[in-house]
Amino acid sequence: MQFWKPTVSGSALEDFVTDKTQATLGAKVTAAVYAVSAWAFTNINSKCDTTIKVWVGFEAAARSNRISGGIGPQGKWENQGRLFVNDKEYFPAQKWNEPEKYEFHFNTWHKPEEELPYTDEQFYWMREPLSIDLKQGDNEIKLYIPKTFRGQRWSFGFLKVTE
Repeated sequence: MQFWKPTVSGSALEDFVTDKTQATLGAKVTAAVYAVSAWAFTNINSKCDTTIKVWVGFEAAARSNRISGGIGPQGKWENQGRLFVNDKEYFPAQKWNEPEKYEFHFNTWHKPEEELPYTDEQFYWMREPLSIDLKQGDNEIKLYIPKTFRGQRWSFGFLKVTE
């Protein structure tokens, strides 16, 4: 697997862009709108047709203040994320027990929401892994990662699960 190659579009990034990020993207960003999205690309080379298991996530709740877009709608990823392998779209491996729950766009310090226990569905590394099909040779992996609200912990994860 190669390193991820990011492509960012939209405008703004006030609470996303740092000097280091601007250097990485090769651009100076000064706008203050929050609708922004990124595509991340990489390739996995496989010696034969196979299926692998991966953990995929498009956001994880901040443990310090619980800010999060919550669990995605049934059959969809959290934060409106999307995953494509060789242009075939993949969806979550499991049915959500609590679709569209735990959406907090504010700090929950000293509020009742702070006392809610986290669930495995809120953290992609605790979920059932997703099986994806790889063909022999190069396989293009594309992730669409939108930033959907101010203050969001904007991140993604794509990790191969080994048994």
